[in-house]
Amino acid sequence: MRKRPDNHDNLREEFADVLNYLMELANRFDVNLAEVYFEKHKINQTRQWKIVYTVITKKRRCNKMYEMGIDIICCWQL
Repeated sequence: MRKRPDNHDNLREEFADVLNYLMELANRFDVNLAEVYFEKHKINQTRQWKIVYTVITKKRRCNKMYEMGIDIICCWQL
């Protein structure tokens, strides 16, 4: 089982703040978040990301990916 980061409680609060801000923006601009999430999820499932390189350490793996002129770096703990 993964160890929680020391700042886990702070992260929870920050995520809540971000979610609250997103929900307020969506309400202000009359955007149905559930609807647009599933629409975008469908699009993302068909995307073909080119992995430029992968770095694996003892604790995490990172992929640098590229699509349509955008570089994305994704990391996750092992």
